[in-house]
Amino acid sequence: QLQLFLEDKDRTPSVDLAYDEGVRDCIEGKTAKPGFAPDTIQAQRYLAGYHDETARRLKGGIGKLEPASSEMN
Repeated sequence: QLQLFLEDKDRTPSVDLAYDEGVRDCIEGKTAKPGFAPDTIQAQRYLAGYHDETARRLKGGIGKLEPASSEMN
């Protein structure tokens, strides 16, 4: 049993990996297409990650531009 904890494997839950994959796909501009069966929690978490990232990007928007300074150094 101790061997399970000594192994150097990624033990991140699959739902968290799916969420991160959705965020990554959104950042890369890919279409929201989860590689999971539609009725699984992983597919739902993928889409949640994709849409959360989309909302975050839209909320940030484009900031107001400051007028150019007329002073030249």
